[in-house]
Amino acid sequence: MNWDNSETSGLTFTVPSHAVSMLYGLDFHITGRDDGDIIQILSNEKTVTKADDLSSFLRKQATISSDPSDAIQAFIDGKTMFLCAPLKTATELKQRAPFEYSILPLPKQNNEQASYISTSTNLSIIAVGRASDISAATATLETLGLYSTQEIRPVYVETILSAKDSTNPEKVETVNLILDNVHPSFEYIWDNIGITSKLYEYFRANKGGSFATVIAANRDSWNNNIQSLQEKMLYAFNQNQ
Repeated sequence: MNWDNSETSGLTFTVPSHAVSMLYGLDFHITGRDDGDIIQILSNEKTVTKADDLSSFLRKQATISSDPSDAIQAFIDGKTMFLCAPLKTATELKQRAPFEYSILPLPKQNNEQASYISTSTNLSIIAVGRASDISAATATLETLGLYSTQEIRPVYVETILSAKDSTNPEKVETVNLILDNVHPSFEYIWDNIGITSKLYEYFRANKGGSFATVIAANRDSWNNNIQSLQEKMLYAFNQNQ
C-alpha cells in the first residue's frame, strides 16, 4: 500500500537497510526509493521467482535480524547470519580474514550519486556462513558491535548528556530507563566480560567444537558478569547526576 492507501503493484520493505542489499544481490528490479524508508520492488515474473527463492533460503538456511541479541542463537544453530555494517569496515575484514563471507553492496539511489553505497544508510550486509569458524564469528560480532556503537549508542549517549544536569525528574527517569534496557554493543560486552578470549581459548585447546558447548559451560558466569557490568554503568551514571 502507498501512504494514501492506494494499491501498488509489488513488494514493500519497511526496513530497507536489512533487505535491499540481499534483494539487489539477487537481481531484483528496484523501482523506487524514499530515503531509506520505503522500497518498492517491481512485480514481474522474474521478481516473483526471486522472492520465492529468497523466502525459501531464509526459512531454511539463514537468520536475519536487526537485534544483536539474536546473534548468539544464530551461531548456535549453525545458520548464516546477515548483518549490516559500514562497507569500509566490511571490506577491511574481508581483506584480512582467513575465511570466506559475502559482502552485498547497496545500489545507488540515482545516477548522480558518486558512491556505490546508499547515502541514506551507508551500509552493506555481511554474511557469515559457518558458526564453527571462530575467526569468522568473532569478526562478525566485532563488526556488529561497531554497527551498534555507530547507529544506536549515540542516541542514548546524547540523551544522557543532555539530561546529566537536568532538574526535570521525568527526563532523568527516562535516561535511567534507557540505561536499564539498552544493551551495549557486542564489541564492548564480549571484550569486557571475557567471552571472546574464552572462545579462543576453548577452540585452541579442543581444535574444533561448537558455540553451544562453550556457551553452556560459561553461561551463568557470563550472565553474572553482564549484570555486574550493567550495575557499574548505572552507578557511574548516577554518580554524575
